Amino acid sequence: MKLSVLNQIWKAKTVDETHALFEEWANDYESDMADVGYVTPDRIARISATLVNDLTAPVLDYGCGTGLSCQSMLKMGFTTLDGTDISQKMLNFANSKSIYRRVIHTELASMGAINGREYGLIIAAGVISRGAAGPETLDFLIENMGSGAILVFSYNQTTLDDPVYMDNLAAVKQSGVVEIVAEEHGAHMTAKEVNSTIYALKKI
Repeated sequence: MKLSVLNQIWKAKTVDETHALFEEWANDYESDMADVGYVTPDRIARISATLVNDLTAPVLDYGCGTGLSCQSMLKMGFTTLDGTDISQKMLNFANSKSIYRRVIHTELASMGAINGREYGLIIAAGVISRGAAGPETLDFLIENMGSGAILVFSYNQTTLDDPVYMDNLAAVKQSGVVEIVAEEHGAHMTAKEVNSTIYALKKI
């Protein structure tokens, strides 16, 4: 386990530092996440399955990493998933699993070649968080969703304790642009006794 990496993930970083960290982590990411009992992708997949009627409709896994979230989504019956990530090395692992319809390398707060309005469901597991994507990423994703689309995302405990992220989330909730359709607090990394809250927002 790369404890040096795990100890850095929730610390504030520049965009370049974030990119470098995830490139470095790619080879060990899945084994490290297994060691800490990372269950947020399974929780996001379960909640997502309760919110959509057609499991064959395309889903965007924003910040897909090596594909852990997609594996959880497939177990819940979702069949058509696209992924984006800032780390090409992580995308290489995701692509090698042959479980995504397509994967796209993007920068932070970018859809790259993907049109977000094509998706009725977007998921972002552990993406919008201190040390990864900034709170403005939530606004970006909502802006790039079509009417009626659902965004399911997680805030880990460090993010829940950060007023910058929480103030932004409060503003989003009060904006009238989205409605909350699910909110669940629970385990994030069971071996570390770290929790996360999963939110589901539907664009009005």
